[in-house]
Amino acid sequence: MKYFWIQHSANLKEVGVFPQCTDAKNFTEIQKFGLGYFDKISKPFLLPEPILRNNAKQTDLLYVVPVSSPVFLVISDDLINYIVPEISGIYQKWKLSAYFKGNLITKYNLFHLSNPSQKHIIDFKNSEFRNKNNKTKEEKLVGFSNYQDYHKKWEDTIYSNGSILIKSLTIDLRDMENDIFRIIELNFMGIGYYVSEKLKNKLENIGFTGIQFIPIDEIDPRIKVIY
Repeated sequence: MKYFWIQHSANLKEVGVFPQCTDAKNFTEIQKFGLGYFDKISKPFLLPEPILRNNAKQTDLLYVVPVSSPVFLVISDDLINYIVPEISGIYQKWKLSAYFKGNLITKYNLFHLSNPSQKHIIDFKNSEFRNKNNKTKEEKLVGFSNYQDYHKKWEDTIYSNGSILIKSLTIDLRDMENDIFRIIELNFMGIGYYVSEKLKNKLENIGFTGIQFIPIDEIDPRIKVIY
């Protein structure tokens, strides 16, 4: 089964202005490093309140810059009600207050798929990475035999002013059965939410707005996908 990366549409006829929200009330807590990266969020946090720009259209997937889209999606009641039955994993949702030209909007939700899938689908033995020192700009090739080794190095570099960059990445989706999943922890290349071709076609046929679907094997030439 093929999969597609969910991105925010930049079609101005559809979204009005891009991005649709560059500001929000109460966005500090949702931007805390690590919030929702790897697991269910157990502690209460102050929900953001998106402020739509004057020319923005109220699409089903809303681009809110202060909200990290690899971790959360801001989506309409109609969209969340449709995708929830398609989810096989743990998810969370919170009702949001949003504002458009000073008026309260109550149709948006903050959505979080709790458990990311990178440890199950990345073939680390057949992927290559570069360990970069952000101070000296020095880079060294590095390999990992499993996710645990990668995750430990990823954490170490964060706290030592470094980065783990991708030279080549092999993603194995032969055992993927979920219609929606999330990837984090890959230095911004392809992180975020994915849907199956089956779910993509359903969303397109219904006419949900604000969504761009990019085939996973067209995100970057360094990515190899096994179906």
